[in-house]
Amino acid sequence: MAGALPLVSEEPGAPACTGVLALRRATSLLAAARRADAQGEYQQARELYSEVLKVQKSLARAPLGSIGKSLRDVAAGVEARLQHLRVELRESDSTACGSSR
Repeated sequence: MAGALPLVSEEPGAPACTGVLALRRATSLLAAARRADAQGEYQQARELYSEVLKVQKSLARAPLGSIGKSLRDVAAGVEARLQHLRVELRESDSTACGSSR
């Protein structure tokens, strides 16, 4: 692989590939979403999980190989968790409304 250009420069301050930056953003958002979810901050988690999906969709056509497959697998889990959170948040909203009477 001699002579091949790296996707990301190892030098500090050097620009990174757009796909790599988006992938870093997705993993950072996912970590923050999972942290918020674990702490019971479900509204924050829902917003962050939604952002993860937006980033994943922006990478959908990028040639990411096995990383792309892993990202799609993660996105499927994120979509399932988002669906569950939406139900939980709706239920807590209706419970809160019912208890305020």
